Amino acid sequence: MRDNTVYERIKIGTADATLGTSNNGGRTGYVLVWEKDGISHTIIGKIPREEILKIAESIS
Repeated sequence: MRDNTVYERIKIGTADATLGTSNNGGRTGYVLVWEKDGISHTIIGKIPREEILKIAESIS
């Protein structure tokens, strides 16, 4: 299987984060990873990008 994930650096609040975007079978999926105050956070889902970012901001 070929990994077609594209990664970008973004900010979640003041924390540096990595957002991976992949498209498999016409469905876009995301993985978002960041660390804040010594706690690692990961969100994975096939929901809109805006929703992933809203969830992350509510955690951070």
